[in-house]
Amino acid sequence: MIVPTPEIFTRLAIARDATTGQLIGLWKAKEISLKLKKQLVKSLVWSVALYSAESWTLKQNDMKKMESLELWVWRKCFRSAGKIEKTNAWIRQWVGVSEEEGLLVQLRKRKLSMYGHWKRRSDSLIQMTVEGEVEGKARPGRRKTGWIDNIRKWTDGGMTVPRAKANKRMPTVL
Repeated sequence: MIVPTPEIFTRLAIARDATTGQLIGLWKAKEISLKLKKQLVKSLVWSVALYSAESWTLKQNDMKKMESLELWVWRKCFRSAGKIEKTNAWIRQWVGVSEEEGLLVQLRKRKLSMYGHWKRRSDSLIQMTVEGEVEGKARPGRRKTGWIDNIRKWTDGGMTVPRAKANKRMPTVL
């Protein structure tokens, strides 16, 4: 069984509860169009699932759980019969949501935006903490995945492009 990080597990459980508990009548309503239901999912469920997600350090298990939650929500909201085996690609196509509009992509955008915000502050203690290197001898073994490792992975390993984008968009003084 894949077990995500406790904070992420809690957020996903709250989003799952929001989908089934309070909004179940909304998903069953035939008067509501598919387009409106998609907008409601993105505003009512994704906002719950991604609350404070900018600070998460995502591991592979966490990403798998988030993707499975997303597809579960689409199946639940559009009443895809659970007994009928449909692929994830089929569900995405049927709903009309590409992977670029998915939950993980939204999380990625939020984290990169937060990194850019921190990067634009030259005197930021957070920036020094996140990007800084600690002197001393490293422990044996593989080091734990850190917040900045997600940023490096999403930007093809190099930090120069996100740094340049953040520096290009310096805050304006009023």
